[in-house]
Amino acid sequence: EKLPTSVSIGANYIGSFEVGSFESEKYYYTIGCDVPYIFDEGRSVPAVGIEVGRPPIGIFFGYRFNVEEGKISIGLNTTLKNFDFSYAYIPTTWLSAIHRISFGIKF
Repeated sequence: EKLPTSVSIGANYIGSFEVGSFESEKYYYTIGCDVPYIFDEGRSVPAVGIEVGRPPIGIFFGYRFNVEEGKISIGLNTTLKNFDFSYAYIPTTWLSAIHRISFGIKF
């Protein structure tokens, strides 16, 4: 069986804001977009998302275009030293909802 082949390009912007007058109440936000092109299907599936948080915890929301299922994703992530843990929930209409867990190491 042939595996799908794609290429992707994306960009994001990272900013911060403060709530209150203390430096310890500094929050961050990330706004991003991703445009993968799937060669076998001859189509692109652009996506946009936003993440807001206060280290070490953040929440995110994403939306994918040109798909029938799994358009929206919501989730949580946390960073502990060089480790990233993420959970995403992707509701669907026709199939079971998707639960995605990710683990990453920065080096």
